[in-house]
Amino acid sequence: NLDEEAIVKILMKFQGKLMQRPPAFSALRKNNVRLYNLARKDIYVNLKPREVYVSAIKLISIKKNFIKIEVLCGKGTYIRSLARDIALALNTYGHLHSLKRLSIGRFDKKECDKFNFILG
Repeated sequence: NLDEEAIVKILMKFQGKLMQRPPAFSALRKNNVRLYNLARKDIYVNLKPREVYVSAIKLISIKKNFIKIEVLCGKGTYIRSLARDIALALNTYGHLHSLKRLSIGRFDKKECDKFNFILG
């Protein structure tokens, strides 16, 4: 039973510089082995938190037990970890239901829609 005001207040705490612990299922390496390969074998490495930067975070909608947010962040930010941390800050559990990348670097979805490719 979360209201919009409480969610927005929590989201503001996740703006700016953050220390974030990467998820166990990530492409990072430990002893030259991808962590997702270790995690699939039930071997979990306790990763040190890393500094990431979230420029903006905005609540888009609330529906039942789903919140939809838009995040503008720097490289190295794990959105799955951000979703987990936001849920914990709201004193509940949560996970990432879906993810849509709207831009990367100087490329954004609007610009990509302008290009047509002919294959074959």
